[in-house]
Amino acid sequence: MYPSHPVCADGQLTGRGAVQQILNGMHCSERYYHQHKLFDEENWSQKVVAHSTEISRTYQSAVAFLYGLLPTFDHEKISINRASNINFCEENIVGGSCSCSSVESLRGKAIRECRADEGYIELLKKHSHLVTHLSDVLGIRPKNIQWTSIMDGLSSFACHNTAPFCNSNHSCVTAKTVEDVWKLVDHQSVCLHNNPHYKKFSKVSSYGLLYRIARELKMAVHTGSNSVFHLYSGHDTTVSPLITALELQDAVWPGYATMIVFELYQKKSSKENFIRILQNGKLVTSEVVFCQGVTTDGFCSLNRFLDYVLSEKINSTCQTINSGEK
Repeated sequence: MYPSHPVCADGQLTGRGAVQQILNGMHCSERYYHQHKLFDEENWSQKVVAHSTEISRTYQSAVAFLYGLLPTFDHEKISINRASNINFCEENIVGGSCSCSSVESLRGKAIRECRADEGYIELLKKHSHLVTHLSDVLGIRPKNIQWTSIMDGLSSFACHNTAPFCNSNHSCVTAKTVEDVWKLVDHQSVCLHNNPHYKKFSKVSSYGLLYRIARELKMAVHTGSNSVFHLYSGHDTTVSPLITALELQDAVWPGYATMIVFELYQKKSSKENFIRILQNGKLVTSEVVFCQGVTTDGFCSLNRFLDYVLSEKINSTCQTINSGEK
């Protein structure tokens, strides 16, 4: 469970990755434990709730984050709920199906359209040597190169100073290779973010998570929910659709330890409830689709978020997608 092996297996967190998550947890501890005192040494096991996908890396990331967050760390008291999918959509919570058979086809359409984008083609021409080089070093056919998958594989070399990938002719991946791949990944991420097919895909994919967040905030307001801090430890493929669904402006490929934070506030004088949303520490509430043009000092009415989630008829959207594919 702990990322302490000399060589990490596929899907496991590295020691450096653990440090990133511990630091994230420490930043959140400074704000939510030391400053706002949402939990303490005695009650944190009831106040803090964690969720993770089934992949070891996200579970280990959650443990590392909690190590930095909590005033005292006792693994026996930590409860990390396992999600059945990377989007944290559970049918017993959303009250309907989390399966949309044709939604992946929308993502496929978006990827194909972005590969046909003039800007992408020009960038690919500029880096034509890159395709040949990667094909030679990694033994992959040019047409089978998936930039995000390549970047995921190269990240161990880029982030952890591991030995570079080389072929039998001693032709190797270099730092320049990683830099060029990253440019293509970021370009594709921004293109997807603006693609109508990917926007629809993102709304469907992120609905379950947004519904759960809305449900938890509503419970906190109306029933005084005992839990005050909810952690969802997912993947870049969890975060990217969420960024698009929220219409945030920073749409490049989500880096390791990316955080999207929803905060709930209540105005003492009127008892009105508000939210703030942060992306990697930056306040982005005014960018969010349901808060654009209606924020005050970085705050947005909670009801706008709740109304948005309830108005998203995910089942009818899915039926429309499915019928369009027939």
